[in-house]
Amino acid sequence: MAYTWRADFNVDESPVSLDIQDTTTYVDEKVILGLLKCTLTGYGVFYNNTSWKTPDIQPYNNAISDTKIDIPLPIDVDDYMLGGSYTLEYKVRVYSNPTTAAINTITQATKTFNVVDGTGAFATLAGGNNVFYVAGSTANNRGYTVASATWDTINSTDIVVNETIPSAVADGNFTALNTYTEYTWDGAGGSTIDTTLKKTLYVSYSPITSDVDVSASCVYSQITATDNTSYTITINGSTFVGTSSRTYIFRPPTTTPTVQADITRAAAAAVEVYGGVGTEIWTRHWRILMSNSVQWSLGSDVYLNAIISADEDCNVVCDDCECQLFNCIEALFVRFAELRTTNPTQANLLDNKVRLVQMYMQLYNAAKNCGNTTKQQEYCDLIVDIINDAQCTCESTSTTSVRVYATRGTSSSSTVTGAQILYGTSLPPSNSVGSNGDTYINTTLGYVYKKTAGSWVYQLTIIGAAGSTAVTSKILYNDNTATQNAASASTQTIKTYTLPAGTLATDGSEVYVETLLLVAATIELENGTAIIFGSSGASILLYSDGLTPFMVGTYVKWWARIVRVDATNQKIYSGIEYLLPSGSKIIDYPGYVSATETLANPLAININIDKALAGGVADVIAYQLRVTHTIK
Repeated sequence: MAYTWRADFNVDESPVSLDIQDTTTYVDEKVILGLLKCTLTGYGVFYNNTSWKTPDIQPYNNAISDTKIDIPLPIDVDDYMLGGSYTLEYKVRVYSNPTTAAINTITQATKTFNVVDGTGAFATLAGGNNVFYVAGSTANNRGYTVASATWDTINSTDIVVNETIPSAVADGNFTALNTYTEYTWDGAGGSTIDTTLKKTLYVSYSPITSDVDVSASCVYSQITATDNTSYTITINGSTFVGTSSRTYIFRPPTTTPTVQADITRAAAAAVEVYGGVGTEIWTRHWRILMSNSVQWSLGSDVYLNAIISADEDCNVVCDDCECQLFNCIEALFVRFAELRTTNPTQANLLDNKVRLVQMYMQLYNAAKNCGNTTKQQEYCDLIVDIINDAQCTCESTSTTSVRVYATRGTSSSSTVTGAQILYGTSLPPSNSVGSNGDTYINTTLGYVYKKTAGSWVYQLTIIGAAGSTAVTSKILYNDNTATQNAASASTQTIKTYTLPAGTLATDGSEVYVETLLLVAATIELENGTAIIFGSSGASILLYSDGLTPFMVGTYVKWWARIVRVDATNQKIYSGIEYLLPSGSKIIDYPGYVSATETLANPLAININIDKALAGGVADVIAYQLRVTHTIK
């Protein structure tokens, strides 16, 4: 019969090695054993097994394996495989009448198998050149050499072997092989000739250096890894092209707000892209790893295998200016909103700067969408100058990664869609409206939203409560996640923040608190919901008065300013606004000023739901608790 077998030279391992596998399709043969001999011209024989009792390969019944692995290859002083003419020889024995018996007991101390034997066959077969092996056991499968075999003349034989028996578990079968046909490539020793049992060919390998480029696109929010490595090799004047099986790992920055898992791309192409709408990347340091299992077919079922690796860094720098502008513009708008109530004259003077900022921001976004980074930076600098001139602090010192939201759909798209500013009374607008990167301004309450990852996310309000002129403004806390109370009859705090000690360190300094709630079921707010400032006995409660019950879909905006009077006293200015589903707006307690209170320091700010009064219904969704600190 024609034998098929393959050889794999693994040149990326340490040490480099050779695997040989019998791939022949056997049908009715009983037991197959194989021995290997490997020679390198000029070096000599580097592997040669001559013992049929410990064969390299036993492919047919899987008692051992169809593959001999990790045969050490000859190496040079740098531990690379020596190139040259390799000769691989495979010798096969086919056993047709094996004698098999079940194992009764095992005595490890005396290296003894006791097997079922009613005729004494194993005592007769012991010795000579017969081969013995165990198959089907828990842990003793292998070939053994028999030292002696004693039949009890009844039904079992004690077989003592020279090797240590690994396990005392008595299971599987003991087999003796005695009748066989041997096949070799040259007919040595009277064997049957089969010329397919020898392979001779020239094999060499020079290490390949990977060439992988990594780039980031802020427009598409994508990272692209490109494998430019040449996998064509030349051996003894012949050219071979490798077959690749790549895996890319995109490792996110360690500076993200929450830990991000590695992104693994198996069976990857030479160019692999991660990111885009819905899977936006983060700014700062990424690590991209590539592992490519490359195989070259050298002919005659001989293969060369190597793993080519790359480890590349990609520092994603996107919209650093935009992140800075967010802090700047928010500070400007907060101050402008306060001045409209407390000092209209100064507000009118500031109005021109607000309009200039809005104009330059539109130009900035246009430059960004068109990929004009020079103009983008120019407009950024203009906005910063205007805001600094308006006595607002404009700086960004955050080292945290931020999401990079795509302004175009995919890197292969031919359509460019710029960011838009939308207006209306929706709160918030439907997610079907607008595209990622768009801005939406609610014209009733002055809330500003930005669409990110397919959803509208609250950013800030451009209409504030009465306030004092402030030199600097800083957001201390901004939780804009949706939090709903549980259906419980107990009082629940669904959002909370504690002002750090010393926040109101100077007379006239203040904290502006803003909340946004949604009525999810019909309730009576004045009986069930309150914002509580302070703790223990030192607290002030804000709640609605007489406007009950509220319809499902009503938004409630609470705001309050806590102003330091002196070292032990503060005043609280507060108000409540309701936006009904019809679009009507109701203002309750407009500009209410409390009496001077002595509050706890640090000061706790809680949104409490007292469900003992409101009926134990999950009826309130808190969308925001936002705290801004201004220093006079």
